[in-house]
Amino acid sequence: MDIPEKWKDPAYVPELKVQMVDPWNLEVSRGELSGITKVTTTDGYYSDTKVSGSIETIGHNYIPGSWLRIAVDGEPVATLGVQSAKTTQAPEGTEKKSYTLQSVLWMLDADVNSNLVTIGQNTTCSAVIKSIGKTTGKSVTFSPGWRDSLYQTAKVYERTDSYRKILADICSKANDQLGADAYGRIEIAPYTAPASKTSSWTIDADDPRGVVLS
Repeated sequence: MDIPEKWKDPAYVPELKVQMVDPWNLEVSRGELSGITKVTTTDGYYSDTKVSGSIETIGHNYIPGSWLRIAVDGEPVATLGVQSAKTTQAPEGTEKKSYTLQSVLWMLDADVNSNLVTIGQNTTCSAVIKSIGKTTGKSVTFSPGWRDSLYQTAKVYERTDSYRKILADICSKANDQLGADAYGRIEIAPYTAPASKTSSWTIDADDPRGVVLS
């Protein structure tokens, strides 16, 4: 992710807001979360569930069941569900609440398919992905450049397989990558090697403008 130039200015203070979102309609906001004291997010390329986070509040107005959409300067960073919440007393005597947040993929990881998932011959990967999204009640988006593939033979997944594991396997067939976008949707994107996603830095020890400390 490219860092906006204004974020590099130490004097700039970005605007951070957290919206409570209806999990069954991710375009519907239930209101803004108040009393925020701390927000963190973690994006793990090698993590099965990709994105996680945490929020701490004092004197909150959280509506139970809501997903939380974290936005900076009006741009969504992540939309996450509440895995757990812990309540303690703040020094001022008010209630302090800490939320542990997880992506939609974490929810699918805990969602084990109760029936055999069968993919018929000559069925496309995209058709199966859309079907699983409908079954689990989760929104799916396909990013530009994603690839589709056709099953030449039928395939059956066990009842013990989670929907996340099934989706990840389907994506690997088409050389796609399973992720979660900033709006809380299942994201199908073309596979990108880690080396192409991160900056590469080279130190020039002979550069007279720099100092190599170790």
